[in-house]
Amino acid sequence: MDQTKLRVLVIETISELTEKNANEIATDVDLSEYGVDSIVAATISDEISRVFNIEINDLEHFVGLSTIDDIVDYFSTELA
Repeated sequence: MDQTKLRVLVIETISELTEKNANEIATDVDLSEYGVDSIVAATISDEISRVFNIEINDLEHFVGLSTIDDIVDYFSTELA
Protein backbone atom coordinates (compact mmCIF):
# COMPACT_ATOMS: atom_id res chain seq x y z
CA MET A 1 0.00 0.00 0.00
CA ASP A 2 1.34 3.41 -0.95
CA GLN A 3 1.90 5.23 2.36
CA THR A 4 2.11 8.67 0.78
CA LYS A 5 -1.14 8.20 -1.11
CA LEU A 6 -2.84 6.88 2.05
CA ARG A 7 -1.55 9.79 4.17
CA VAL A 8 -2.77 12.36 1.62
CA LEU A 9 -6.15 10.62 1.38
CA VAL A 10 -6.65 10.68 5.16
CA ILE A 11 -5.55 14.32 5.44
CA GLU A 12 -7.81 15.41 2.58
CA THR A 13 -10.77 13.51 4.02
CA ILE A 14 -10.30 15.08 7.44
CA SER A 15 -9.87 18.48 5.84
CA GLU A 16 -13.11 18.18 3.86
CA LEU A 17 -15.16 16.91 6.79
CA THR A 18 -13.83 19.27 9.44
CA GLU A 19 -13.30 22.31 7.20
CA LYS A 20 -9.69 22.57 8.39
CA ASN A 21 -7.00 23.56 5.91
CA ALA A 22 -5.11 20.42 4.88
CA ASN A 23 -1.82 22.28 5.35
CA GLU A 24 -2.70 22.80 9.02
CA ILE A 25 -3.31 19.11 9.75
CA ALA A 26 -0.32 17.45 11.39
CA THR A 27 0.02 13.69 11.09
CA ASP A 28 1.23 13.24 14.66
CA VAL A 29 -1.58 15.13 16.43
CA ASP A 30 -4.46 13.29 18.10
CA LEU A 31 -7.37 13.17 15.67
CA SER A 32 -9.79 14.35 18.34
CA GLU A 33 -8.02 17.72 18.17
CA TYR A 34 -9.45 18.05 14.65
CA GLY A 35 -12.93 16.98 15.69
CA VAL A 36 -12.64 13.47 14.29
CA ASP A 37 -15.41 11.32 15.73
CA SER A 38 -16.86 7.95 14.77
CA ILE A 39 -18.71 9.46 11.80
CA VAL A 40 -15.53 10.97 10.39
CA ALA A 41 -13.66 7.73 11.12
CA ALA A 42 -16.31 5.81 9.17
CA THR A 43 -15.88 8.17 6.23
CA ILE A 44 -12.09 7.76 6.36
CA SER A 45 -12.60 3.99 6.38
CA ASP A 46 -14.95 4.21 3.39
CA GLU A 47 -12.45 6.33 1.46
CA ILE A 48 -9.58 3.91 2.19
CA SER A 49 -11.81 1.05 1.02
CA ARG A 50 -12.82 2.86 -2.15
CA VAL A 51 -9.41 4.18 -3.19
CA PHE A 52 -7.40 1.07 -2.36
CA ASN A 53 -10.13 -1.40 -3.33
CA ILE A 54 -10.06 -3.22 -0.01
CA GLU A 55 -12.83 -4.27 2.31
CA ILE A 56 -12.95 -2.80 5.79
CA ASN A 57 -15.88 -4.37 7.59
CA ASP A 58 -16.03 -2.28 10.73
CA LEU A 59 -14.43 0.53 12.66
CA GLU A 60 -12.61 -1.83 15.03
CA HIS A 61 -9.57 -1.21 12.85
CA PHE A 62 -9.56 2.37 14.09
CA VAL A 63 -9.61 1.53 17.82
CA GLY A 64 -6.34 2.74 19.27
CA LEU A 65 -5.37 4.66 16.15
CA SER A 66 -5.23 8.20 17.43
CA THR A 67 -3.17 9.96 14.76
CA ILE A 68 -2.89 9.97 10.99
CA ASP A 69 0.53 8.36 11.37
CA ASP A 70 -1.10 5.53 13.36
CA ILE A 71 -3.68 4.97 10.61
CA VAL A 72 -1.05 4.95 7.87
CA ASP A 73 1.25 2.61 9.81
CA TYR A 74 -1.59 0.22 10.62
CA PHE A 75 -3.03 -0.05 7.14
CA SER A 76 0.38 -0.13 5.48
CA THR A 77 1.37 -3.08 7.68
CA GLU A 78 -1.89 -4.98 7.95
CA LEU A 79 -3.01 -4.61 4.37
CA ALA A 80 0.31 -4.77 2.57
